Amino acid sequence: MNRDSVAAWLGGWDGPIQIDVRDVNLTVDGDLAFVSALNRMRGRQGGEDQDMWYRTTMCLRKTSGRWCIVHDHSSVPFYMDGSYRAAVDLKA
Repeated sequence: MNRDSVAAWLGGWDGPIQIDVRDVNLTVDGDLAFVSALNRMRGRQGGEDQDMWYRTTMCLRKTSGRWCIVHDHSSVPFYMDGSYRAAVDLKA
């Protein structure tokens, strides 16, 4: 992931972005940990309200007493109607 691309994407939002996190699952074994969560992201972009859900999964490793993210993956659900379109318009 390119930091400048992410900064430009975030800069395209009109005002604050609200992210709510739920269904957090954390598993720790020694110096490795996995966490997953369901996220809802809301705000305005290009003058239009945005409201989308996505899942995040991260792997962390403890090195020299500090936890560091070593892998981060986000994904959105998709419609299983044959179109395989991202289902970012789901509601809770």
